[in-house]
This record gives sequence, structure tokens and C-alpha cells, in this order.
Amino acid sequence: SRRKTQILEHELFSPDFLQNNPELLKIQEVNVEVDEKLASALIEYENIKKHIGELKTETILESCKETVVSNLCEKFAINRLIALGDKDGGAVTTLHNAKNQVFANDKDRNQFNREYDTHAYHEGNKLYRERKETLNRLSAEGKLRDDYTGKDISGKQFVVDKNGNTREQNKFDVEHFNSAKGLHDNDEVRFAMTEEQSANLANNEKNLGATASSINRSKSDKDFDEWKNTERKEFDNKTNEELYGIDSQLADKKIKESKEFIKKEVAKAEFKKYSKELTTTSLSVGGKTFLYSAIGQVSLEFVRAVFDSLIEALKNRHTKTLSEVLEIFKSHIREAIDHIKSNWKEILSNSFEGALMNVLNNLLVFVINLVATTLKNVVSMIRAGFTTVCSAIKLLCNPPKNMTEDERNDAICKILVFGMIEVSSLALTESITSLLQTLGLPKNITDALVYPMTALMGGIVASVILGIMQKAKSDAKKEKLHVTLIAQNNVVLQSQIIQNWCILAQGNYLLKEKSEQFEETMTTIESEMNKREEEIESSLNETDKILKQIRAYR
Repeated sequence: SRRKTQILEHELFSPDFLQNNPELLKIQEVNVEVDEKLASALIEYENIKKHIGELKTETILESCKETVVSNLCEKFAINRLIALGDKDGGAVTTLHNAKNQVFANDKDRNQFNREYDTHAYHEGNKLYRERKETLNRLSAEGKLRDDYTGKDISGKQFVVDKNGNTREQNKFDVEHFNSAKGLHDNDEVRFAMTEEQSANLANNEKNLGATASSINRSKSDKDFDEWKNTERKEFDNKTNEELYGIDSQLADKKIKESKEFIKKEVAKAEFKKYSKELTTTSLSVGGKTFLYSAIGQVSLEFVRAVFDSLIEALKNRHTKTLSEVLEIFKSHIREAIDHIKSNWKEILSNSFEGALMNVLNNLLVFVINLVATTLKNVVSMIRAGFTTVCSAIKLLCNPPKNMTEDERNDAICKILVFGMIEVSSLALTESITSLLQTLGLPKNITDALVYPMTALMGGIVASVILGIMQKAKSDAKKEKLHVTLIAQNNVVLQSQIIQNWCILAQGNYLLKEKSEQFEETMTTIESEMNKREEEIESSLNETDKILKQIRAYR
């Protein structure tokens, strides 16, 4: 760069430069163009010196006030209202949480923890009674076969009870291929199904058959495979399969079909329960968010109007009458109403967006609780964090048309700052609540104080952080401009050299022009003087002649 500058200076001030560039002598006006980066840098640098150079604490707080109120307090208030309904484990009970005795409602708790009622699964169930009647009819017709052995078990038999009394009974018992007690003890069944539903599942024809009374009473509630392979010492270590003549192929087919059917039905019931409760809770939280957000946005307009009115009234308290002060309030309220009317679509859009965010958050909390139990405060923190991330992604992918890249990045930073502050505020809620309760304050007063305290603390911290970010950004911007100016130093130097040379060239041209004019004038004067001398000399000669003639006459 310096080498190029020296060459340029040498060329500009060389003796032959003027002769080689005669057109420069015709220049009447000099316009020096610098490159675009330098021009924009100079303009921006001047603007920064005027508007960003001196950042004071009160300036930072004033510039952050509106953003803090609208973005932190309003959203925080809405989330706090919604958080009143938060529970450990979220709004939907998951199987994981049920196993850990964490429930979203008492209905789920009672259903999962119900005791086994043998009557409800047997004679108390309609399907059981209907299936038993069908089996009795087949037995009477001589068409009933054992589902485990394939042998005929139709008709009646005489048995002797423990008291020595003889009585007639069926040769068969109604058999659950997968025991009713086993189904009840299954966590997934109790979680997804009511007692009636699980009893109907147990007594479906795919799980309810017939077997010999001796087999049924020996097996009882045991797992079929376990019972089948059990050795009986009292019968020379024969297995129950050998002892009772079990047809393994037939029995295993019945058991397998029953298990597959039960697994499928339980999965359907679990999906139905989850989808129903997710829909219900999502509509509830989405509706609340929509309502709270719309009310919050409208209320914020009136709050701003009231504050603006107070500020204006205080400024003019010595010059305005009471009626004029009231008119100020009316004017600002009317402006707020007009603003709401003109922006009602935006208000509804923002409210719907907030509702959608919380619906998605409800789904996220549900997914987390499938494998891990979230505490109440964690649910609220997830909601705040999820909303923040979604808002930042939305702005990153779809910024407003007139927003510059720097403005977009600033807005994203603000969103993330507010989100982190809100999450931190929620995390501090329990600590502040405990602190206030240790001071002896009643719970209702404590609950009323916690929100404004956390919101105020969050607002102050957010203002400070944003102020620091703003100052750091302006400092970085100034440094960048300094670097730009330094990088453009060669352009500045060359521009100054061109300007100086053009001024000298113009001076040289004018001097030469005046010198030529002077020489022409001097030549004219000399010629005129010579002519006058000749005329005077001629006149003198003529005078001498006349004098000579006069003397001659005398």
C-alpha cells in the first residue's frame, strides 16, 4: 500500500506529467469518489458518535422498560396463571408416573391402585355369564371339548366333597387362558382400562374357554407354561403336562392367540387414553392461554394509556384544570381503544400463537414423562424454555420484511435473555416462597407476593443484561468502524493527493495564463512606444527643416 502511494506521488509531481495529461488543465471542478465501504463507514461513525457514544444507566433502563414490560412481565404473568394448574408429572398421567405413584388426577390414581375383585371378573361380568351359558349348552349337547387336551368334557359327573357328600357337577370349568388375576395385576391393564373394561377383556371368547375341572383347579391363577412344566413328586415327578394329558400344540395355540389379542387390546386402550387426555388437556391449556393472552394484550394497552396520562398530567399539573386533566385521560384511553380496534387481528394472531406454543409444550412434557417424572416447577420451566426457543426459531426463519439482519439478531438475543430470566425466576419461586413462609407470612399472602417479586427481579436483571449487551454491541461496532477506516487509509491518502495536485495544477494553469496575458500586453505597449518614438522623431525632423527654412529667409 505504501509502495503504491509513493509511486502515485512520483507520477503526480513529475515534470512530464502535465505534458502527458494536458486535459487536466481543463478541469473546472474536482469530484473525488471514495469506495462505498468508506463512505458508509464515515456516515455510520458520525451517527454512532451522536446517538450511541454516551450510554448512561437511565438511558439503558428507559430503552429497556417497554420491552421488559411487554415481553417479560406480560408473558410471565400468562405463564404464571397457567402454571397454577401444573402438577408433578404434567397434565397427563403416564404409565411411568403411575408406577411411581405420580398422578394427574384422583381418577387415574383410584383406577391404577384398585384391588382385585374376583366377583367383578367372574359372575359379576355379563360376558362371563354369557360365555358360561354357551359352554353349558355345548356340554348338554355333547359337543364340548377341552381346550388344553382336546378330549370330550361334555355331561355331568359325581364328586364327593370333603364332608363325604356326593353331588353332581359339570365335568368342565370355565377357564381363563390368561388368568383374570394376572390381567388385573398387569400395570398396563390397570393403567389403561377401568375394572369393567379389563373384566370384559378377561372374559372375551378369545381368552375364555373350557377345561376339565381337575385341570382348572390344579392350575388356578398360575401361568400356564409354568404350571404345565411343574413336576409332581407325589406322582413320580411327572409334569402336569404328562399327568393331565395336555396337548401342547393345541394349548399353546390357544394361549398364544389369547396373549396376542390381549396385548393388542391393551395397546389400543393405552393409545385411546393418551390421545383423549392429551386432546382434553391441550384444549384446556390452549384455551386458557388464548384467553389470558388476549386479555393481557388488551389490558397492557390500557395500562400504557393510564401511565402516559399520568405522566402528561404531572408535567402539566400547574397549567391544567381538573377538567383538562380528565380530558387527557379520556384522550389516551380513546387512543388505546382505537389501537386495539386497528390491531385486533394481530392480537388474535399472537393469542393463537401462544396457545399453539403451550399445546406443543403440553405434548413435550408428556413425552418427557413417558420416561422421567417432571416436578411441578420443572413443568413450568419447560413451558417457558420451550416457548422461548420456538419464538427465537420463528424469528430466525421468518423475520418481518423490513427487519435488517442486525435487528433480527438483536430481537433473538432479547427473546433468549427474557426466556433465561423467566426460567431462572421460576426456579427461584420455591426458594422465595420458603423464605417468606419462614418469616411467618400466611400462605395466601406468600402466593400473592411471590409473582410480583420474581417478575420485578427478573425485569431488573433483564434490563441490566440488555444494557450491557447494548453497550458491548456499540463498542464492538465502533471498533469495527475504526478498522474499516484504517483499512481504507490508502483510499483517503490517494484522494488527498489528487485533491492537492489538482489545486496546484489549477494554480499553475492560472499563473501561466496571466503570464502570457502580461507578455502580450508588454509587447503591445513596446510596439506602441516604438511607434510613438518614430512619430516624435519624424515630427522633430520636420520641425528642424522648418527652422532651417526660417533661418534661410532671414
